[in-house]
Amino acid sequence: MTQPASISASLVDLTALIVVGSSTNPSGAGVEDFFGGKFRDDPTYTGIDHDDIIRVNFWDGPAGIRAALEANPPGPGEKNAVLASGWGAANASLLLLRNDPELSDTLFVLDNDVARPDGGFGTRYPWFALIGVNPNPTPSQTPASWVVNTGYEYDYNSNAPGYVLNPFSAVNALAAYLTTRLNQADLDLPVNADGTPSV
Repeated sequence: MTQPASISASLVDLTALIVVGSSTNPSGAGVEDFFGGKFRDDPTYTGIDHDDIIRVNFWDGPAGIRAALEANPPGPGEKNAVLASGWGAANASLLLLRNDPELSDTLFVLDNDVARPDGGFGTRYPWFALIGVNPNPTPSQTPASWVVNTGYEYDYNSNAPGYVLNPFSAVNALAAYLTTRLNQADLDLPVNADGTPSV
């Protein structure tokens, strides 16, 4: 005979690390390795076997991220994490703009966000919205449990030059972008896996 409590208890951990693709890496493969795999290796998101990783294709946009969150609802005391970079972070930012209270159990880690207020490529140069770059700044007040938004000094994605026609700034920003964009796995992010500051 089975107890009713055992019937209703979930046998599957539905929380997940949701990895979002970017314009230069649409599948998002490898993004889970960012910051030394801090979020990939945390069983809170990826389970004991570290295999609860859901990839959202860049072209699926905010709707794809939302669908991944709906397919992996966290249980009581649990939460999901969304890890996105570049234009993918701007897609996650669009989801945060909706101010959806159901995101309260989700940590967002937006790496090199092109929608960073006053510095992101999309917010600094809003005319690029014509080719699909999100021009809306990532909100500072969201219902998410935590939002970690990283920017890199001089990098075109998250810290674009204020003077578009300055060739020195342009070359410096391009060099910073090319140096940073493939090295996120080696960077130390000064936050704990739950999004709280570690310093």
